[in-house]
Amino acid sequence: MGDHTGAPRRRAWGMILAAVVALAALSGCAAAPGMSDTSVASAASSRHYHSPRYGLAIAYPQGVPAARRFEADYFLGTRWNPDAAAAVPGDALLALTMPGSNTITRGVMRIGASRAPRALAACSGPSSGPAGAPAEPRRVLIDGVAFTRVDTGDAAMNHHLQRHSYRAVTAGRCIAIDLIVTGVNPSVYASPPARPFDRETAFARLEALLSRLRLE
Repeated sequence: MGDHTGAPRRRAWGMILAAVVALAALSGCAAAPGMSDTSVASAASSRHYHSPRYGLAIAYPQGVPAARRFEADYFLGTRWNPDAAAAVPGDALLALTMPGSNTITRGVMRIGASRAPRALAACSGPSSGPAGAPAEPRRVLIDGVAFTRVDTGDAAMNHHLQRHSYRAVTAGRCIAIDLIVTGVNPSVYASPPARPFDRETAFARLEALLSRLRLE
């Protein structure tokens, strides 16, 4: 009689081989999303804001909180340009807050703009420097456009503010940019939160963001 075990053995080995091939295929499929996710994460590491109305755009890191409105604080309201007269219209475009900001130290970049004739006639920044000293305007270039920069500061009731203000009239628009560092004296808290960064670090990071601004 012939050996009838060969066929079952071949079938068994065939099933094992098929299983191995299937596992290998599944393993390969599992690796592909990982590679894809990495490239997507890399591509999405920056977020983009663009205002067609005002012809400006900025790319900023994914982890930077952004808002299309301005929050009032102890010293500043929510207007597009805190130095413009109340009757001068404009738009608060974008506020970018430094990650880690808290009540002890907070860093924010505000971008506002207006095409109103009154805004163009008086695209104003702060009229005085720190502690009421005369303003010392200087000319700086942002994406090739000349801005007037004025630094100012204030302090009252355990609150403090330092602000670098940039103003320019270009292509029929007044652009108002403010780099703002505010905070509260830690002594007012029984258990104050840790200071996330010092003022110099905050302004360095805000200025790095500002360098990403593009004007059309």
